[in-house]
Amino acid sequence: MPEVESRPILCIFDFDQTVIDCNSDTWIHKLGPDEKVPIELRKDVEWTEYMRRTFEYLFKNGVTRGDYEKCLKQMPFVAGMKELFTTLANAKDINGLPKYEILICSDSNTFFISTFLEHHKFDTAIK
Repeated sequence: MPEVESRPILCIFDFDQTVIDCNSDTWIHKLGPDEKVPIELRKDVEWTEYMRRTFEYLFKNGVTRGDYEKCLKQMPFVAGMKELFTTLANAKDINGLPKYEILICSDSNTFFISTFLEHHKFDTAIK
């Protein structure tokens, strides 16, 4: 029987509230003193500026890259999402090639996404 040419089925996911059961931008508030950041950082600014202020505040309070990594690795999956990723990542077509191409298309912080995926060993299966 001749080989059948196949292309992977494209699967695209958002990250916050889809892959993880939280908002990664606010999850890191746990790194602040008393596990929060001052509400004043949010006053009269767009989200990007708020996050810049949040990162600056956390830095001034001694938060390190390692602290971020440890915190991000604890974000919870949406129920069933880890199992879905495992199934999609391991599925092969009739030629033994990956059946699915899995992408995350999100405005979430790429460091947050990559840290989480790497910790859960999905970093090679999901782009």
